[in-house]
Amino acid sequence: MPVLLAYLFVVFCIEFRLTSKNVSYFAFFLGLSLISGVFFVFKIFFANSSLLIYQMFFCIIVQIMLEKKIGPNVFFVLLSIFGIYILYHLLIGTDLDFILYNRSRNMVSFYFLIYTVCYYVEDFRWNKHVSIYPALFSTVVALLMIGRSGIISSLLLLLFIFVYQLSKLSMISIVKRTGILILILLSFFYYNYDLITLFFDNSFSRFAEFGMDLTGRQDIMDTYLALIRNNILYFIIGVPLIDPIFAVYDFNLHNSLFSAHYFFGFFGFLLYALFFYVICKPGNYFYKGLLIILLIRAFTDQVFFIDFLDIVIYYLVFLQLIKTENKPCISQ
Repeated sequence: MPVLLAYLFVVFCIEFRLTSKNVSYFAFFLGLSLISGVFFVFKIFFANSSLLIYQMFFCIIVQIMLEKKIGPNVFFVLLSIFGIYILYHLLIGTDLDFILYNRSRNMVSFYFLIYTVCYYVEDFRWNKHVSIYPALFSTVVALLMIGRSGIISSLLLLLFIFVYQLSKLSMISIVKRTGILILILLSFFYYNYDLITLFFDNSFSRFAEFGMDLTGRQDIMDTYLALIRNNILYFIIGVPLIDPIFAVYDFNLHNSLFSAHYFFGFFGFLLYALFFYVICKPGNYFYKGLLIILLIRAFTDQVFFIDFLDIVIYYLVFLQLIKTENKPCISQ
């Protein structure tokens, strides 16, 4: 591992050169690496030496995304392939929980959501363009997957994109577009009422059954918070997953904010503070909205911290903390 870390460090220095512009950025990831490594030594349970490598990879990949043009086409292709893959499994009647290997239906809608957010970031950054269609497709996928958290976060994304587009239009254009949209929707519902009713009854069945109840997630949350309150060491270094309740749920915290505390201990709260600062500081409201939606989604599943898709969170954060060559874009 030390050899690999050294190699990654050399690659980073050769490709980007450590300068006053990015040294603080590099220090951020190095700090998270050391913190997570030290705390795992204390907790032992589920210790994973690859955490340091994860953080170093995050550092390099996010820096590449900040300085090199990736563009939206990469994520458009990814969304298209993933959408076709999902459609294929729906057509052949695959159980929703087996569309992805060892991943639940909630993760299907999450991956589609995260790829959609990546598409929006790149299209907004490089093309000054915001289309509502990716958010609409993401919402359809979430409805098909039935999961409540996926439906809520996708609907929030759709609403955010819709409101953002309206904010760039004149009042006359808003009235015209809204009127046309309402007319189209009413016509569509009128001619497809039975099919739509069946679709929504199925999609919102879990809301009908559980409402907004967190089900097993509430048990995990209560146990985790109780362990923090009762043991100052757990508050500082993170909670070892030794309570039987965690075993019942396969050691999945079902909450990325708890996961951040588990990995980074007290410093996880500093990570929360960083997100809060980025959201509240003056800056690009489009990026802020996307970040908020991802954090809301993160509250209901262990999808970030530590996972490869943390890159998207860090990318949105550093787009607002570090000045890039591209000026903040506006929607056309």
